[in-house]
Amino acid sequence: MQNNYSISWRDYMQRLIELINSEDKKNPYTDQELAEFLSIPRLKVIQKRNELNIPDSRDRRKELLLADLREILKKNINLSERKVTELMMERGYNISRSIISKNIKDVIQEIKGGNESTLPNETLVIKEKDNNKNEESFQKLIGYRGSLRNKIDLAKAAILYPPNGLHTLIYGGSGVGKSELAECMYEFSVLSGVKSKDAPFIVFNCADYAENPNLLIAQLFGVIKGAYTGANSDKEGLVEKANGGILFLDEIHRLPSEGQEILFYLIDKGKYRRLGETNVERKVNVLILAATTENPESNLLLTFRRRIPVLIELPKLTERPLSERLEVIVMFLTREARRINRNLLVKKDVLTCLMMYNCKANIGQLKSDIQVICAKSYVKYMFKNTDEVVIDIEDLSISIKSALSEGQKEKKQVKNLGIDDLYIDIKNEQKNKDEIYKYVNENEIYHYIEEQFKKLELEGIKNEEMDEILLEKVENKLGKIIDNKKITKLLNINELKTIVRPEVINITEGILELVREKYKFINNSFFIALAIHINFTIERVMNGKVITKSNIHMEKATMVQEMKIAEKIRIMIEKSTKLKIPKEETTYIAIYIKKFCSDVFNVKPKVRVIIITHGHVACGIADIVNQLLGVEDTVGIEIALDESPESGIERTIELV
Repeated sequence: MQNNYSISWRDYMQRLIELINSEDKKNPYTDQELAEFLSIPRLKVIQKRNELNIPDSRDRRKELLLADLREILKKNINLSERKVTELMMERGYNISRSIISKNIKDVIQEIKGGNESTLPNETLVIKEKDNNKNEESFQKLIGYRGSLRNKIDLAKAAILYPPNGLHTLIYGGSGVGKSELAECMYEFSVLSGVKSKDAPFIVFNCADYAENPNLLIAQLFGVIKGAYTGANSDKEGLVEKANGGILFLDEIHRLPSEGQEILFYLIDKGKYRRLGETNVERKVNVLILAATTENPESNLLLTFRRRIPVLIELPKLTERPLSERLEVIVMFLTREARRINRNLLVKKDVLTCLMMYNCKANIGQLKSDIQVICAKSYVKYMFKNTDEVVIDIEDLSISIKSALSEGQKEKKQVKNLGIDDLYIDIKNEQKNKDEIYKYVNENEIYHYIEEQFKKLELEGIKNEEMDEILLEKVENKLGKIIDNKKITKLLNINELKTIVRPEVINITEGILELVREKYKFINNSFFIALAIHINFTIERVMNGKVITKSNIHMEKATMVQEMKIAEKIRIMIEKSTKLKIPKEETTYIAIYIKKFCSDVFNVKPKVRVIIITHGHVACGIADIVNQLLGVEDTVGIEIALDESPESGIERTIELV
């Protein structure tokens, strides 16, 4: 009988892992190179790599690259990018100057600020700048640490300037992101405490009523009955609605001169009159943000311009670095992938064209063009039994495609970025979310204690023994959270915000500052674990739930500092939530502090396990072990039935 042996996908995945494990860490294999080694399409390599949670070649070497960059720049921080590239090549990197350029600024800033962590990967002391929490408001703006950095610093200054901030005019071409910056300034004003959480943010487009000045002024300042034909009752204006908050006036150049005059009186005096009012002056406290696509010098009254102290000009898309343009493109493509609920494979020629073509209406036009491209591609795959949509050069309009044959200088710059095909895996995102929710529910410490208490009670364990057993079980449970490296990758601050109550993030950040003053080493799971625990605490108190067994026995004499800090934290939670947090909660928080925080850096010795089998068994066993224990320390090697033992031993030695 003829033996028709064919390579399974498990074999391909195993070989993929072997290739990546044996690659030169300074010059990892690209997806194209891996595809050539395995004789399969690049798309399949990307799919399998994503299934295995293996980063792309750039991310695989990033940590090593940054470490070498730090080492070089610490010796001489003033080296040119060209010289740094040469030194990195001497160290064995096959690298372009553009890659160095992308990473060097952050490294220099890190060295100057002294923010470099000297701890091993297993433990992280979380370091944040004082304004890091507030900086979240601007993180949605691509380029907030790059081309927009100075603009954002100016925006922050305008919001924070006492007593009520400075009125600001944002100007630039259509689609550069003026409205987005205004929204971020409002969020920053609330997060920084300048405005209250319920402060209004009123948006008004002056172009909507530009042809009817009276109606426009009535919308802004309100109107009294009989002021004009059709004004049948008194009506408050948007200025009144924005009292205590921010009024954003878009296309302010469309506001007629009489409207501008009323507005600068409001800015000067904080007072205004409704349309038709003569004897009454109304008082408000409003910060005005305005936006225009026109030149402020020639399109606004001089008397009005003088009353707007802060002017922020946003750059055109063509004036921003290509790397930022690529970020914008990837952001919009990811949004469309989620919208159509399909994974996207975007060919590198498509990305190149999107980066190079003349996008006259800036980011707004780029967004629209990407939506049209995705819609055309989606139609082709709509009735096919596949989770993926491939976007290739044929899906682009002629005007966008023509960019490939134009602009040789830009083409070279794009090439230097090392663009490859882009794979957007939203299906894997959903899998990650399911994993996160499973993790959160499994680590509800109260529920875990109640379960264990009931089991011990059924076994007839005495109370004094039960306390000690419960404490040991809780500490073991927290130990598993610490060892679960995977969850810290999946559950970043943005994901956490979707799971816990908004105030919990602020509370936990305050706790972190308190704990950092007392301990040198804080495990990087501490923030996540404690935030989830506090969230469950608040929900239990709000729902009137009690804990079946809460007074866990502890040698409190050995935890004096932990208990003191925990009691302060309990009071912090009470003040922030206006809820009565039970005294027993102090004990639980103290256990978290004891487990996650230390003045001594301890690394437990670890043993990795290799499972070797004939046939396709080992990898499955290894996967199950890793999932059950929340680790990544077990690896499977499968020796095919027609493979020699010597070959299997050779592969094992290579892996070891």
